[in-house]
Amino acid sequence: MQLARLDGMMEGLVRRQQHAIRDKEVGYESWAYMPVTFLVLYELNSNSEIGEIESAVTTEVQKEDPLRISRYPMAEETKCSALIKLTHDDLIVSHNTWTTYTEMLRVYKSFSFPHVQHSSIRSRQLSMSSYPGYFSSTDDWLIVRGWRVPSILA
Repeated sequence: MQLARLDGMMEGLVRRQQHAIRDKEVGYESWAYMPVTFLVLYELNSNSEIGEIESAVTTEVQKEDPLRISRYPMAEETKCSALIKLTHDDLIVSHNTWTTYTEMLRVYKSFSFPHVQHSSIRSRQLSMSSYPGYFSSTDDWLIVRGWRVPSILA
C-alpha cells in the first residue's frame, strides 16, 4: 500500500511540474526542474523509522562522547513530550516536538475516508501534523473525529 501511495505521489509531482513548465507559472524555474526520484520520496517517507531501524541493527558499541549535549541519554534519543492533565471537568492534552529550526515547516493534514465501511471503524476522519511530502505524521498522535482525546500511537 505504501508503494502504491508513493507511485501516486510521484505521478502527481511529475504532472504538477509539467503543468508549471507548460503554463510558465511565476517562480516555476526554482522547483519545476528539480529532479525528484521515487527513491527520494521513499527515503523521505522512511525518515521517521530509519533511526530506530539503524539502532536496532547496529552492533557497534557507542563510545562516550565528551561533547554530549545532555547527561541524560534518553533526552537525546526522544523527540517529543506530552502532558496529560485530568481536571475536575476536563482532560487537557498537549504535545511538544523537540527539533531544530530546520524542521519548522510543518503542515496540518486532514483525511476523510467515506468509502471505508466496516462495523469496527468508529471514525472516518483524522487529522495530524506532518511535513510536505510525507504520508504520515512523525509525531505519535492523531486527532480522530468523535474521540475526546488524541490517539497516542506510541
